Amino acid sequence: MTTAFRNHLSSPFQYLSIKVVLSCLFLNLLWTTGFAQKASLYQQAKASFDQKDYIACIQLAKQGVGEKKPLKNPDSLDIALNLLIARSYQQQDRLFLAFEHFLFANHQASRYSGDFPTYQITLEIGDMFSDRQVYDKALEYYKEALVKASGKGYPQLYMRIGECFFQHREFDSCLVYLEQASIHPDIPEETRAHCQIRIAEILAKQQKIQEAIKRLSLSESSLPDHQKITVKNYLGYLYGQRNEFDEAHKHYIASLALCRKWNLFREEALVHSRIAVLWDQQGKTRNALKALEKAVEIQRQHELKTDLATTYNYVAKVLLSQSQFNDAVTYADSALLVLGQKTPLPIQENAYKVLVKSYELKGSTKKQRHYEKLLRQVIAEMQNNAKKLERKSTETSEEIASFEQQYREIISRQSLNELELQNIQLSNESHRKQLELITKEAELKEQQLLFAHENLANQQQASTIQKLEEEKKINALKLEQERLQNLDKEQKITLLERENHLKQLDLKLKEQALKNQQYFEQLVIAGSFILFLIGAITWLFLRQKQRQKLLRFEQEKIQTENKLFRAQMNPHFLFNSLNSIKSFILQNDIRPASSYLSKFAMLMRHILNNSDQAFIPLSKEIETLKLYLELEKLRFEDKFDFEIEVDDFIEPENTYIPPMLLQPHIENAILHGVRHKEDVKGWIKVEIVEETNHLFCVIEDNGIGRKKSRELKHGEKKHESKASSLLQKHLKNLHRQEDEAIHYEIVDLIDEQGNAVGTRVEYRLPIKSEVGVS
Repeated sequence: MTTAFRNHLSSPFQYLSIKVVLSCLFLNLLWTTGFAQKASLYQQAKASFDQKDYIACIQLAKQGVGEKKPLKNPDSLDIALNLLIARSYQQQDRLFLAFEHFLFANHQASRYSGDFPTYQITLEIGDMFSDRQVYDKALEYYKEALVKASGKGYPQLYMRIGECFFQHREFDSCLVYLEQASIHPDIPEETRAHCQIRIAEILAKQQKIQEAIKRLSLSESSLPDHQKITVKNYLGYLYGQRNEFDEAHKHYIASLALCRKWNLFREEALVHSRIAVLWDQQGKTRNALKALEKAVEIQRQHELKTDLATTYNYVAKVLLSQSQFNDAVTYADSALLVLGQKTPLPIQENAYKVLVKSYELKGSTKKQRHYEKLLRQVIAEMQNNAKKLERKSTETSEEIASFEQQYREIISRQSLNELELQNIQLSNESHRKQLELITKEAELKEQQLLFAHENLANQQQASTIQKLEEEKKINALKLEQERLQNLDKEQKITLLERENHLKQLDLKLKEQALKNQQYFEQLVIAGSFILFLIGAITWLFLRQKQRQKLLRFEQEKIQTENKLFRAQMNPHFLFNSLNSIKSFILQNDIRPASSYLSKFAMLMRHILNNSDQAFIPLSKEIETLKLYLELEKLRFEDKFDFEIEVDDFIEPENTYIPPMLLQPHIENAILHGVRHKEDVKGWIKVEIVEETNHLFCVIEDNGIGRKKSRELKHGEKKHESKASSLLQKHLKNLHRQEDEAIHYEIVDLIDEQGNAVGTRVEYRLPIKSEVGVS
């Protein structure tokens, strides 16, 4: 402050008052700067929250709040920053940290002198607990928010309180609050429709179906399309419950049209499943399966795996009700395979129930027990999970109550401490005012002395300023002279820079020309390489095509050879059978001949049916072998017995083997083995078991053995070698066709004295569950 200004003041009191005003302005500037900095931090934290960078949001918001406690004169920014911290912790699923900052914001809002909607904070706390299914705490805060709302936000609060009662299955209380929400004049139409749907659901649970339908029908016209889908589906369900199937189907069709309009694929598939339930209720299983096929097609296309597994289970149940056990097993297995180890427990439970029932009805006891064991394990795991969830919910509620109690005690203690601090501050204030009155006179005297000193200092400063102004003029002249000299130098430098710039431009043009030439050369090389690559790909494509033709030709050749084998083997087999019939007729045995001829006709039908198949079901092959063995037993006058055993784990209808594969060995066992037995009756045993993805087939007899047979029947050696040669060639073709060898071994059985006691043939075939026509 200059002397001239001070001389205008009439007294020292005016000067003192000006200093006080300036100090206040300075403090106000500091406070404004701090508030602006906090506001900037809030904006940055809000932007981080919008971008889902919750860690950065928490850091910035905490920086804005600083060390300020919730009881220390909060402003609106303190409340907003604490809310941002709470919401960020909530997004990170850190419940107690979020709860703590919601409580801070709630308490600050209650102490804030301005207008802040505290009921909204309480509502957010209720929503947080509702999202985590802690409905008792959610209900407590919703009711507190209802008290604080004072006429604002009632519809949303009524609806939320009703939802909590619904989750607690207190339907009468739920209806009271939902009715209040639905008739409120300020409620949005979409929220009103949601209330009506929930009310209809409760009425349906209370068996008031007609009233539920009426509610939904009244609210349907004012709804957006996505809620119309929900209403249409629920109306379809309710009409189905009343057996009004045409009306139910009409609503489901309307729902499908809306789903297709908005490309709601998941909902569309679910509507098809609901239509299937409707058909199933009417006993129209074929229509139900067609609807389920449409659902499966949509779920497969859009990879809705969990829904697809559920649909597979429902298809399996429908097929089981129609006694299609094998198909039911296939769909139940598919339900377990869609999600693998991630399959939800309820889906596993339904699938295992279908498998247990299917194998029970099929009579497969071992598999039934196996799946019953798995079903018990799943049910036990579901019960344990339910207990854990209930225990965790109880523990969470107790922890929340304890945390809340501790927080309220802290708030209470801080309130008491603040009151004590205010009393101390008031006492100090009275002492301070007394001291100010005592020292005011001394300050006035000091101020007068200060004015005198300042007057003297100002006179000295005036002479000093005059000298400084003269020096400034001299310095200005010197600076002007230096500026002119520098300007001349700058002009010379500019000329040099222009010359250098022109030289650089010339160099750049030459470099560009060189680069263009290099680019052209690279383009020519790249074009040549591309042409070479196209030629190579074309050559490889043509070569691959030629190889595919050769492979197809080879496959057709193998299939032709297989058919030729069957054409050669079947006449050989039929020739022997006709010889047997001939011998009966020559002996004038009319009854055996008639029986033989009847069985022979059945055998002929089997052979004709299987003659064009590369693989046939094991069940058909066993039937053919039984007929053949019965004919041969009749022909040789009951000279031997036979037995065919199949493992329980094998499903003969779904297991395939080449036809006429085992018959040549059974024929050898009869003609060259058991028919020459004199003292003991012959027997032939065929056993088929499953061993690690293979069928193990054994043909065993107690005949005279191969060595003695060759000694007795030299004339049949040629016939036997021809049959063996055909069999070897057939097995070789099957190996080339299926890429997996079929092994067999002939073992001569001997006793302890080294005498032949029979022959054993062992086959190992790959298990084949799906085939095509050869």
